[in-house]
Amino acid sequence: MARVHYWQYIVDEEGRPIGGVQIRFYLADITNTEANIYANSTVGHQTTTSAINLVSNEEGYFEFWVGDEWELNGGYASTQRFRLEWIRTGMREGVIDNIDLFPPLYQVNENISGQVIAEEAVRRNKLISNRLAYNWEQHVEKMVPYSPSANAPHDIQPVIVCDPDTEYNKVVSNELMNKIYTLAVSASTISLDASAADIDYSRIPLDHPWNASGALYYADVTHNLNNQYPILQVVDTTTNSLVIPEAFESLNLNSTRVVFSSSASQYIVTAIG
Repeated sequence: MARVHYWQYIVDEEGRPIGGVQIRFYLADITNTEANIYANSTVGHQTTTSAINLVSNEEGYFEFWVGDEWELNGGYASTQRFRLEWIRTGMREGVIDNIDLFPPLYQVNENISGQVIAEEAVRRNKLISNRLAYNWEQHVEKMVPYSPSANAPHDIQPVIVCDPDTEYNKVVSNELMNKIYTLAVSASTISLDASAADIDYSRIPLDHPWNASGALYYADVTHNLNNQYPILQVVDTTTNSLVIPEAFESLNLNSTRVVFSSSASQYIVTAIG
């Protein structure tokens, strides 16, 4: 059951509320058939605006509810349109026709089955289709716990940690989860090959010969990393802070030239490669 709330304020041309205005609500056709309404959002039986003599209050306000296609009695299909009329002695009658009362998005009906699912699957008037949402809780239960005889929903298979298959129809493969599960159970560790991470620390000694080149000074550092382009950084041992040189120039696989704007004896060059 679902009921749509309809309300309005009746005001004059200057925006002042008009009370005591007679309200009538019809189907949008030429037969003047009064529409079913409800005086409450959840309880009560269907009635009509004339049966309850609906009028606006002193603030010009009136309201009622209309049942949609899931209402047990007196509801309407989403395609139904309506007509509102109001009248009071001494004022001109008013009409609003072809009122589209129902919202463009509807709740998912999980009670449908069979052929209706196929029909509802193509109706894109919900956030998701009835076909996708149908028995969603049952879909979840099929995945946990897992039953080999049950078809997994939407072709997404559950992860089985004891199965090493590599089929990519899960969020992760059974092969990967099997490895993770085995490590967790055995409390073992994964060995990382760090043989290529050769690290050498080369220090420019106090008596290192700095060479002048114009306004700059340079020193050649031998790192013996057998790497033409190692990662290098310079640290000032006085302030224990990184120093940015003017340039690093690769000389060969085992040595690099460090260029500064002035000579210094307190620098350590670290080369990693």
